[in-house]
Amino acid sequence: MNAAGKASGSPANPTSTLFDPAFLSASLKSLPVPPGARCCIAYSGGLDSHVLLHALCSLRDEYSFRLRAVHINHGLHPDARQWSEHCAHVCDELGVALAVRDVDIKRDSGESTEAAARQARYAALSQELQESEYCLTAQHADDQAETLLLQLLRGAGMHGLAGMPALTTFGPGRLGRPLLGVSRSALAEYAAQHGLVWKHDPSNDDSRFDRNYLRNEVMPLIYARWPSAAHALSRSATHAASAAEMLDQQGMRDLAAVRAHALHGDSVCLACLDVALIRQLPGPRQANALRCWIRNHGIKLPSNARLTTVQENLLRDNQSGSGEVQWTGAALRRDGDLLFLCRQPHPKQPTADGSIAWDPACLLELPGYDLVLQATVVTGQGCALSRLEGRHLTVRWRQGGETCRMAAGFGRKPLRKVFQDLGIPTWQRDTVPLVYLDDELVAVSHYWVNPHMLPAAHANGIVFSAHSTQHVSIENIRTL
Repeated sequence: MNAAGKASGSPANPTSTLFDPAFLSASLKSLPVPPGARCCIAYSGGLDSHVLLHALCSLRDEYSFRLRAVHINHGLHPDARQWSEHCAHVCDELGVALAVRDVDIKRDSGESTEAAARQARYAALSQELQESEYCLTAQHADDQAETLLLQLLRGAGMHGLAGMPALTTFGPGRLGRPLLGVSRSALAEYAAQHGLVWKHDPSNDDSRFDRNYLRNEVMPLIYARWPSAAHALSRSATHAASAAEMLDQQGMRDLAAVRAHALHGDSVCLACLDVALIRQLPGPRQANALRCWIRNHGIKLPSNARLTTVQENLLRDNQSGSGEVQWTGAALRRDGDLLFLCRQPHPKQPTADGSIAWDPACLLELPGYDLVLQATVVTGQGCALSRLEGRHLTVRWRQGGETCRMAAGFGRKPLRKVFQDLGIPTWQRDTVPLVYLDDELVAVSHYWVNPHMLPAAHANGIVFSAHSTQHVSIENIRTL
């Protein structure tokens, strides 16, 4: 109904068929949320979050909480603004400060509105959270059971079957779910006892959405036969979480053995590992180590089929020592004895003549490359400032046939050989920016500088450097 309605796991969470403030207190202690903690309640205005907010308020004297609430307005329903006003009214009655945040729902290709809204909601909550603050959400045992069944139907592994954790790192603070051990019916009974009034989101009745279909059509049949199914499925999620933790521990040990390490400062490549060493692991441990490695760098996992392709093509002993497997937003690339984990680079978008003019007094953001070039003044290094007078710097990309001028009488060396000497992977060479002074190659990004352009020992020069736009605040980069 659109109008206001009235009432007629995890290893850390206790379980109960009843809900009251004493249960919530025990659950908070088990997470643990310490007394005096700053807590931000994700308050939708619906039944579950209203019960959590109301029960938390009754514990303020015991816990000395510093409570506040955040309502995320997705703007997907005509009555969304009324829901925000309802939340403000409830929080005012309870003496809880409320922040209302409006979000825009942006869907990626193939993503459902439900998934996009959830992603936008969590992103907004993360941005709202303060340092060391707890964001408390109202997911309960029925939600956990639905999550587990959805993951089973999607063919998920142990990490997916672990469901929602009771406590996890979230933005600058923590995300806690203190209600995972209690059922939806117990929350409804609490709401009825206290005469709570909430808003009902009619989109929850739309069984076209997978979760709603489970909740509205499937779960009632399961509960009719197995009344305690929610708690049983939550226990299964707990067992899966324990198994997932053991897989992670084994994966980290294997990654240490195969010398996997991060590559800091690289705009495309995040990390690399030794192919010969990981090839020595049994197949299942190979796959587990790769998943652990990719997950630890915040990259969405590839499908099982693509991971199998990685094992069969990139990890086998082949003469070429090269290859690539891509998936949405990322890629694994083989170069010689190393396997690189990379963000999927954007296509090159050079100017019509293949070059971009650059005033080194300014930062140069390279279109389509996730790169910013910077020129920094130093003494006795880089390209002499005196050599720049009356001449033009341009940035270009490899076309083939370029040569680099070597020191003293060593002549010129093909750029291809310089790349080999520098250890630049073959797949990365076409995306390395080349800095030209008129028609003379003076720098290969931050890797190499033309020795004939060096300033005198006490004269000023400029050193070129490249920064990822994802990791560096452009406003904070020092320029000439």
